[in-house]
Amino acid sequence: MLPDYALRPLTVDPDFKEEREAALRASFEVSLYSHEAAVAGDFEKAVRGCPRVEGGERAAVLRGWMLTDAQYAGLYGALVERGYRLVNSPGAYSEAHYLPLAYPKLEGETPETLYTVGGDIDEAWALYQRLRDGDVILKDYVKSAKHRWDEACFIPAGTGRARFGEILGTFLAERDRLFEKGFVLRRYVPLVTRGRDMRGYPVAKEARLFFVDGENLLRLTEGFSPPAASMERFRDLARRFESRFMTMDVAETEAGGWIVIEVGEGGVSGLPPSLIADDFYDALKARWSGRAQQAV
Repeated sequence: MLPDYALRPLTVDPDFKEEREAALRASFEVSLYSHEAAVAGDFEKAVRGCPRVEGGERAAVLRGWMLTDAQYAGLYGALVERGYRLVNSPGAYSEAHYLPLAYPKLEGETPETLYTVGGDIDEAWALYQRLRDGDVILKDYVKSAKHRWDEACFIPAGTGRARFGEILGTFLAERDRLFEKGFVLRRYVPLVTRGRDMRGYPVAKEARLFFVDGENLLRLTEGFSPPAASMERFRDLARRFESRFMTMDVAETEAGGWIVIEVGEGGVSGLPPSLIADDFYDALKARWSGRAQQAV
């Protein structure tokens, strides 16, 4: 399932055109859904471009833009009505998509993390006291504003109440209606970097791993892959999740070793620039070959 283009319904979103062509070359059947309709809560309209399945149920893989848990659940249900079952249930989607739900499975392998329920800055300030001896990264349950690193993402050790409020206020304004569920405060861990981008954000030595049924989907480019021992740890972590299709962003630390930066639901995690779409869909098809007929 790929998103259509809002300005030309039932044609693929231009950002996913390459993925559609790669999926077809890999012998997937491809249907289009309306992301905009799903966000608006009109799930019947959202699946209008997905032909009804006759005589059984078809497993399906979603590739598209991020959805809230409620939006994903609505889309999931509407697709079931048409005979499709996404490989990740709504519960599996939420567990991989929202960091506070994933954190219990990652604790000890990812930076210390505290979070609020809702956007109360005073509550976040109270939590911050447990981390203020070191630098902290700010995000919501899903995303940061790392493109505004100094103004809305990085909180230096010992930051005072006024500056803390400014950073969180800027973050709220930046995320606006996309703010998801609450503040997340994460202890900053220095990573091996390749310098900083034009916005001041440190470019870390990191990799995005795709997991299907607890197994790494693709071999990474040499020099960018964690060592074998770390890969085995990351596979073990992936197997703790309900998700059949998920991502794990991992990075090398200055202290040595690799840690988990975040996890994500595989359907709404973008392909990194270094990953060729044909390689991705060929690997996905090979992993699920022999199972029930698959659709994208």
